[in-house]
Order: sequence, then structure tokens, then C-alpha cells
Amino acid sequence: MSTNGEGEDLQTLHAVDARALPSLFDTVLDQSATGVMVFDEDLRLAYVNEVAARIGGYPADVHIGKRLGDLYPQIATQADPLIAQALAEQETVRNEELVWESPRPPHDRRYWQVTYVPVRSTADLRYAAAIYVETTPVRRAHERLTRLLDALPIFTGMCTPDGLLLEANEATLAATEMSREDVVGFPLWEASWWRDDPAVQVQLREMLTMAQAGQPAREDIDVHLEDGRRRTVDFQLVPIVEHGAVTALVPSATDITERIVERDRLQALASLSRHLNGALTTAQVARLVVANAPAVVDAQFVNVGLLDAERQELRLVQPLMDVDIEDRWGTVPLDGPRTPLHDVLATGRSVLVDREERLARYPELVADTDRVGLDSTAAVPLVDELGEAFGVLGVGWTEPTEFVDEVRLRLDLLADLCSHSLRRAQRTEARDRLVEEMQAEVLAMPDTSRTLDVSLAYEPARGDIGFGGDWYDVIEIDESYTALVVGDVAGHGITAAARMTEAKATIRTLVLNVDHPEVIPAANRSLAHFDSGYIATAAVAWIDDEAKTLEWRLAGHLPPVLRRPEGEAVLLEGCHHPPIGTATEPRAQASIPFPEGSLLVLYTDGLVERRGEDIDVGLERLRSIVDRLPPTCSARDARDSIMAELQLDEREDDVAIVVVRSRAQ
Repeated sequence: MSTNGEGEDLQTLHAVDARALPSLFDTVLDQSATGVMVFDEDLRLAYVNEVAARIGGYPADVHIGKRLGDLYPQIATQADPLIAQALAEQETVRNEELVWESPRPPHDRRYWQVTYVPVRSTADLRYAAAIYVETTPVRRAHERLTRLLDALPIFTGMCTPDGLLLEANEATLAATEMSREDVVGFPLWEASWWRDDPAVQVQLREMLTMAQAGQPAREDIDVHLEDGRRRTVDFQLVPIVEHGAVTALVPSATDITERIVERDRLQALASLSRHLNGALTTAQVARLVVANAPAVVDAQFVNVGLLDAERQELRLVQPLMDVDIEDRWGTVPLDGPRTPLHDVLATGRSVLVDREERLARYPELVADTDRVGLDSTAAVPLVDELGEAFGVLGVGWTEPTEFVDEVRLRLDLLADLCSHSLRRAQRTEARDRLVEEMQAEVLAMPDTSRTLDVSLAYEPARGDIGFGGDWYDVIEIDESYTALVVGDVAGHGITAAARMTEAKATIRTLVLNVDHPEVIPAANRSLAHFDSGYIATAAVAWIDDEAKTLEWRLAGHLPPVLRRPEGEAVLLEGCHHPPIGTATEPRAQASIPFPEGSLLVLYTDGLVERRGEDIDVGLERLRSIVDRLPPTCSARDARDSIMAELQLDEREDDVAIVVVRSRAQ
């Protein structure tokens, strides 16, 4: 075949193929379910393929020469402007969504992605081709996913890997009272929820960096709502990884504000409970409740009223407020104007009111509660073991409060805790009063002597019943002769206190009736009859104020401190006996001068002993304090100085002390 012949054959073949191309394209488009409509410059249909005809429900030839609105008026309003735009601008308009209801059963809504392409014919005529692909399955899947996400109670959405927010579910929008336009399209850290919080923005950027690296990030973050409220969310940023690359980020958040509030309430309740465990008096309990209880019930005001049945009044402990209000409500007479406090005591039931109801039921209160800034208030009974009200817990909120079951339960729980603590404190105070009366009886004697300047003190061990095994005694034998005693029975509590009274009475009797050397041995024999395990120490000093002499004996006891006018303070060693409760025989005793101005200090070991410290250190500390006392100080001033410097508030043992000073006759 000649070369020219080959060229002519190829041209003929190409011409045949070109004539076959339209049908070939139709076949391809039909197989791909792609619809094509071609419009002329008058927006009339010039071509419709079979896919488009089947979709519309009309034969293809019916479409030719008609406008879109003649057959499909529901979509003409969407499509005609875009067709006209493509014709006028001769630019492709891509990926526009078209929504319509199918004219064929089941007449459901369907979705199409349409591209409008300008086409120029060989005759230089302008056309626009609408090429559309159905996206209904994808769109419906997207809608189902959207409905699912919108139904979730958590806040969630979708971001680009760079953090641009593409979607936010309904929970996010509803909680923040925003539309999608307010949040979609913004970088995540610039969303209005935290755009005014630089610290949170930094936190979000750090989380974004972690998520971009393929690592999930999780933090608690504060969210600021449009109405000024502030919520705390458990915020997570999870990367979507495809083929080893992060293609999207899924932010999600769960509102944990109430969980945190409840945690804070429980922490406040636990803190209040710990503080109340250390409170020993009703005043301490009431002050702790007033200061710490508001956080337990999200309130701004708490007071405690305690019934004084004898005076027929309610005594209130409350936070600081205007002086005239404090004066007016410091005590509430039971026969005074009716208040919620009166109703609680009368009925034993809580009174929970808002401002409107308070105005109707308790008009006398409204002016003062308004000054304090209270809206809703609650008065809850404080009851004893028999269920009788002995006080009232008052609670106030500056905002309206709904008294739902949860709030009532917290109020009852707080009132129970307060009731138990107050009743324990009341029992402690009653016990302390009894102890004080017993101690006053056992250690009763004035800080005076006919011939000597004497000062006495007793301090019980911290946390003990109020008195124990330590005692003191001043025994005036005759007009010039005085015996001084301090002693310490081993142990604490009731047993030690009982033994102490025996020892005190025994030694007093012996001092008045036997010779000095016999006092300790006789006490040992006498007290052994009471208890075979009896152990006690004692220091006994005799002062002859006429002769100005001092004698002493120590039964296992620490040495007294003596300071004469002309010298330094010294520890009086010698004249030792074993402790009472062990066998002992009479021993010699010393007699030394005790001139005018001399100072003698007798004490029990609680004054000088410290945990982990050698006793000699404590003795030297006491001696040094006595040595520094002014030469002319009184016995009382000396006692007070000694006890202040030795910080007896931190004591772990009982302390008894006798300070005596020789004075001019």
C-alpha cells in the first residue's frame, strides 16, 4: 500500500471514529450514571443524555427546546442562575449541590453534585453543559452521621489537620447559643468559647501540635459562653490517620462542670469534717461551720443558732456583717417576732423560702436579708440524739435557688454533721465544767500565805480530761512554818486523778502529824495499801519563815530551783528518796538559809520535759529562766514568766508548779 493510501485510510478511520464519539461518550456517561444537559444561550435544552432523562422521568426528546422550569420548576430556581453565570463568564462553576424531590415514586429528596461548563460550538455558538452526579447515598450517610453526632450529649466536630473548624454538632451549638456560621471556618483556638483566654489558647495550640503528630491530646479546659457563664470541659483532640498521614482532627468535649462542682463540694465537706474533729467547744464548731460550710451547699451565707433554754433565746453565730444587723440578730428571743428560726424550733422541720415567700411569711426579715444580698434562704433543724431540735442551721444564696431533692439532701447532710459536732462539743464542755469543779475541789487553795508570797498553777495535758496525776499543796503547819508539796502520780486520766487525790491527802496528813524524815517512808507504806502498782514522785519543802531556813526531800522527783538574793539560781540536789511505791527508809535531810528575797520553784516533770530531748537540757532551761527574773518580782510574776517562756500550750504532760518568795515580816 502506498504512503498516500495509508494516509487516506487513516483519515477515513479517524472520521469514522469521530462520528462514533458522541455515542461512545453517551455510553460512558450512562455507565457512570452521570447526567448531562446542554443549554443554549436562551437557557433552552439542546441536549439531554439518557441518564438525565431517566432521572427526570421524561423521554430525552421531550426536553429539547424547553427551559428547565417547564419540566422541573422546583430545581430551576437553583440551577438557572448558575447556568447563566457559566454562559456569561465563560468560566466553569464547580461542585454545586442540587436538591430536589424525584418526580418518580417514592418521590424522595435526592442530592446531586453539579458542575456547569461553558461550551462553544464550531459555529461559535455558546452553550452550557450541566454535568451532574448523584450524591444521595453519600449525602444520606452524612446526614445520618450528622444526626448521630447531633444526638450525642458531648460536644464534637471536625477540623482540618491545621485546626480549621469544619463542623460542630448540635450539642456544641446549643450549649454555646451559637450558629454554625459563628464557629465553622475559624481556627479552633480562635473560637469564641476561648478567644478571650490567652492561657487556654496556648493550651489548645500545644494539644494541636500533639495531635498533628498523630498523638491524641486530652486536657480539662475552661469554656466561656456568650452569656458570661463559665464551664469546664474534658477536651480531647483525636487525629484521623490515613496511609500514615493525619488527614483530619476530631475535637470532642464533655461538660464536667457539675462533676467538678460536686468534687469541690465533697472536698469542702471533707475539709469541714476534718476541722470539726479538732473543735472542742461549741463556739469553735459554730465558727468553723460559718466559715467553711457555704462551699458544701454552694451558698454565700451560713449561720448557726443555738438554743439557750434557760434564757429562752436563740444565740446566733454568723459571718461579719453590718454592726446594727449583728446587734439586732445576735440573739433571737423565742417570744419575739416570728422568723424561720422560730418555725424550725416549733415544728422540727426545715423552712425553705425564696424572697417572695419570705416577704409574705416573714416580712420583718426582708429588709435585713436584702441588705446582706440574700435571695433564697433555708433554715434546717439541728437535732440531738432524741430528735429534739437544739438549734438551727441557716443558709442563704444570693441567687434564686431551686430546692430540688439534691439540694435538700446536701442541707440535711450538712445539718447532721453540724449536729453531731455540736453535741460532741456540748458534752465536752459539760465534762470540762465537771472537771473544773472537781479540780477546784481537789486543788482548792488561795494564792496566799500568812508569811510567804506564794503562787500556784496547774495545767492538764493537752487533750486529756482536764486534770490527772499532778498536784500541788501548801500546808501551813503553824504561824511561821509552811510545807510546800508538788507531786506526780504515774499515768493520765481518771485512774491517775484518783490516785493523786489519795497521795495528796496522805502526804498532807503526814506533814501535819509526823517528823520530816518520816513523811516519805510513811507515805510509801500508807499508799501501798491502796494499790500494789502505785508509783508516784513528790517534792516536799519546809520553810521556817522565822528562822529563814529551807529543808526539802525528793521522792524520785526533779530538783527544785532556788535563787537567793545575792546569787544565781541553782538546782537543789540531794535529799533523795526512791519514788513512792518503792521501799524506803528515813534519810537525813538538809537545811539551808532561805533569806528574805529568796525564790523557790517546785514543779512536776511536764514543765521541763520535751519529746526527744535530754532532761538535763530542760532543767538548765528552767534554771536559766529563773536566773534572769528581776530580783524583786513577785511569786505570781515569776510563775507567769516561767510558764510563758516554756510555751505550755504545746505540753504533752500535766504541769503543777509552786513558786514561793520569802518576804519581809
